[in-house]
Amino acid sequence: MKFKQHLIFEEIKTLLVELSMDQAIEFAQDMHQGQLRRDKKPYSVHPQAVYSILKSFNVKDKVLLVAAWLHDTIEDTTATYNIIKKKFNKQVADIVKQVSSDPKEIEHVGKPEYLLQKMIKMDNNSLTLKLADRLHNVSDLTSASEKIHSQTMYILTELKANRVLNKIHKKIIRAIERILDKVK
Repeated sequence: MKFKQHLIFEEIKTLLVELSMDQAIEFAQDMHQGQLRRDKKPYSVHPQAVYSILKSFNVKDKVLLVAAWLHDTIEDTTATYNIIKKKFNKQVADIVKQVSSDPKEIEHVGKPEYLLQKMIKMDNNSLTLKLADRLHNVSDLTSASEKIHSQTMYILTELKANRVLNKIHKKIIRAIERILDKVK
């Protein structure tokens, strides 16, 4: 009987995650409606690309995959931590909050140092998402500006020296470095 209950519980969890994923896609598209990337494509292509990058690195954590769709909503839209927490859950909201930037802090310490310190302190899921986000941002450039190139290389070098990285972090970092080497 316990085994049967466990299977039913797992089925319900799977259905809820699938529902959350659909809700995340719809929420991200609604929140980013009318926003454009630098290349003039609709902004919603970015969270989709970050989600796809995570999948390509065999990320299976559903909370992280839902957060991928939502990762820029606090930073770039009217969405708040509490809205995401209510619509999804605390885990998703915590990841989205961790990967969101604080413009005042960036202005105070500079973007490279701000991102480095933030990334050093992130939990593993948030860092995985932030690296996937950075991978898409650098791969989206036809030729990285010297500023973006040097900022990213600084962050990656310091991150490797000052933080324990898991296998997926290292793989994504290598992918970022390969792209930067090509557009140098």
